[in-house]
Amino acid sequence: MVTEAEIKIKFKKINQDQWDSIFSILNQINCDVSPQLKFYQVGQVIIDSSRDHELKSQIIEVIYTNELIYPFDWTNWKEGINFIESEQKTYEDKDVMFLIKLLTVHVRKDRFCEGWIDEKLNDKTIFQILNTIKNKI
Repeated sequence: MVTEAEIKIKFKKINQDQWDSIFSILNQINCDVSPQLKFYQVGQVIIDSSRDHELKSQIIEVIYTNELIYPFDWTNWKEGINFIESEQKTYEDKDVMFLIKLLTVHVRKDRFCEGWIDEKLNDKTIFQILNTIKNKI
């Protein structure tokens, strides 16, 4: 397993072009997602259009291509689970490593809980995480 220290070194090596490709998607997340999502009774979000599917795929591809997924036991990350479950979320007081782990949780969770990323795009969680990372770099 990769250590947190190794991951921090790896993130420091990400060049400006890579960060630009990651952050270029922020405007799309902030502006384009919500109008395309459809809500159903139980609050379940269902992606309806090919444009939304393309955006979701693009976001996940950018995250994986730029190796922003941190390999760790995210299912037992108590600090992250508590943060996700909390009502009040303040991303600004978290360090970049915490935010990368949080991003990993959301991307990985979507593999086991279909529609998770859709919900996190709609409620602007992914935007807030990436935007906070952008502001800290």
